[in-house]
Amino acid sequence: MTYEEILELKQNAERNTIMETGYHYIFLIVPSLKEDFIKFMDDYNEKEYTDELCKNYSSNNEYSLHHRFTEESISRFISHNKL
Repeated sequence: MTYEEILELKQNAERNTIMETGYHYIFLIVPSLKEDFIKFMDDYNEKEYTDELCKNYSSNNEYSLHHRFTEESISRFISHNKL
């Protein structure tokens, strides 16, 4: 998808997602190509992320929507599931 298409999809997903688990997650616009995605995620920093940042990593100007737990939710999940 183009950047404009994926940005619209992200906005719709954020408005229409129900958090049944109690854990929060964020939607990221990421490069579609596997190699570009890996480099993007290697450099990913939740505090510095902006949607525009993905443009620096995409070699073909195609994007996907990715979701992940927030750092706070990851910490909560780990502490709730310790053996």
